[in-house]
Amino acid sequence: MPGNKLGQVLNDVNISKVFGARPIEGLERMIVFLKGYGWPELIVRRPSLLNLDLENQLIPRVDYLAEVGAGDREATGLIINKWPAILSCTVEHFRSHIEFWRSIGLADKEVFKIAMVYPQIFSVSKERKLKPRIEFLHQCKMNAEDISKFLIKAPLFVSLSFEYNLSKKLAFLVKIGYRHRTRELALAVGAVTRTSCENLQMVIDLFFSYGFSRENVLTMSMKHPQVLQYNHESMEKKIEFLVEGMGREIGELLIFPAFLGYKLDDRIRHRYEMNKEIRGKGISINKLLSSRSRSS
Repeated sequence: MPGNKLGQVLNDVNISKVFGARPIEGLERMIVFLKGYGWPELIVRRPSLLNLDLENQLIPRVDYLAEVGAGDREATGLIINKWPAILSCTVEHFRSHIEFWRSIGLADKEVFKIAMVYPQIFSVSKERKLKPRIEFLHQCKMNAEDISKFLIKAPLFVSLSFEYNLSKKLAFLVKIGYRHRTRELALAVGAVTRTSCENLQMVIDLFFSYGFSRENVLTMSMKHPQVLQYNHESMEKKIEFLVEGMGREIGELLIFPAFLGYKLDDRIRHRYEMNKEIRGKGISINKLLSSRSRSS
């Protein structure tokens, strides 16, 4: 245990329980067990895990997670390292969540894949958040397989506030032309879970400021859903370079909106400088970014 972290750890554990009532051999066995899952970093990040009983709490919880993951101990360790607080959940809590996912058609291995991306899935309230969110996806014509893939890509969908986040984003998406209860709407919502409502609004306003219509924005986002979640300031710099630096038409974004996902200096500007001699030959920005110069 790093000396500079010891005070922090001791402040968050039950001293009498961990060091007083527990024999030194018991503490040693716990340390040996936790070494397989990231000791000492695991405890530095979640000191209260030391308060748990090894035989009756920690081992059964880890074993149950591994069982859900078809015995994959390495993947189980990755989940625990990603979110150490997961070991605060009881086996009964895990089982309750697994039963919920089974009830909507997801296999244990699919739930485990979601947990590898977003372990906090086990902390989300079933009644208050999971059930209404899954019902929304069902209304959008998604089956169990669709939902599994959706949550691997957009796990935050189940934990974000509906009132202060998702409802506002849904309003923006409907405003630009997405229709209620469609797969396209669900996929678009998933694509914007990682951005703020403010950034989404500014992205849409940015497109409008360059003369794009709502139909144009809808077209671009259908082709490349991530375009709605990019940072608006970064996007503006790329659009400026496209028009002023490269001398291209703004309308080319309708054909290749993924342009806005490339890094400006490392990819866009670099590839443009490498290929200046062919920019007047009608080459698309897609090919321009993917082509290599003769010298390379």
